Amino acid sequence: MNQLIYSVLLISFLGLSVSTQSQENLNNCERLCLVKKEVHDGAFLGLELTRACGEKGGIVVRVINDSPADIAGLKPGDHIVKVNADSPDNFLEIVETVKACDPFALNTISFYREGVYSTVNVKMSAINLRMEELTLCCDKKDELGLDFDLYPNPSIDNSFVRINHSQEDINNIQVFSLSGQLLYSYTINIAENNIHTLDISNMSNGVYTIRVGNQSGSLSKRLIVAN
Repeated sequence: MNQLIYSVLLISFLGLSVSTQSQENLNNCERLCLVKKEVHDGAFLGLELTRACGEKGGIVVRVINDSPADIAGLKPGDHIVKVNADSPDNFLEIVETVKACDPFALNTISFYREGVYSTVNVKMSAINLRMEELTLCCDKKDELGLDFDLYPNPSIDNSFVRINHSQEDINNIQVFSLSGQLLYSYTINIAENNIHTLDISNMSNGVYTIRVGNQSGSLSKRLIVAN
């Protein structure tokens, strides 16, 4: 590929690694726990950029069909000058700025097209979204984490929250929109039933945040509704 063209297909990476100090903590731990984390191999945007000669930002040289960039209406020749609130100096900085974006959130891209300034909303998508297990020391109760399974995901009519019976202090489930608005809140008793049904039949298609919590804190995961 021409050195002036930089692919922006993979824009966000999550690494799960154990530092030397963390490994020492595990070695001194009396009891280990496996905590599931939602990870992905990157976020898919679907365009390529080249240098904007003498100007800040970058020029779009290719947009992949049906990609998030294509759905948002970006086109070859668009001069991207802003990603959310950041104004990168060049196309390489655009790439780094995009890497820091949440692939599930609604991000904004500002650009010039034939001299006209425009801003579009882009909802990126994650590549190979999956659950992975991470080994943690759980000698203390609050180090267990708040592990739960969310399935099926994407979902059509119902989704299920399944919580490990060892975490009986979890007492609530909340559903939020991507903008942070609380939509539903449920009080639960894990000692009686560790599987809770979420009725999503009346929810609009999109991405939501499911949060389970106790007095110590909470853990959130993304749910895709595709009715």
